[in-house]
Amino acid sequence: MKEGAKLGDDGVESFTGIKNIWDRKFPETVNPDGTSKLVRHHAIEQQVLNKYPGLITKREMHSLNNLRGVPKEINSDLHLKQIKTD
Repeated sequence: MKEGAKLGDDGVESFTGIKNIWDRKFPETVNPDGTSKLVRHHAIEQQVLNKYPGLITKREMHSLNNLRGVPKEINSDLHLKQIKTD
């Protein structure tokens, strides 16, 4: 049986802060010029912070456990067209 998503706490409250941690932890996802090979998306969307205050913390929202990397070449089709269809 598969487990559901788990949130973590990497000690940061900003997306920029967690991007820096991601780049250090997964250097293979960073181009030589410092730009990312991926577009990082939150598994649980950031709008949850406003729609359901107190449900999760900013530190949980911006944890590595809640981020997913999508290769830039397929981001538009995969994430923006197939996954996010509100």
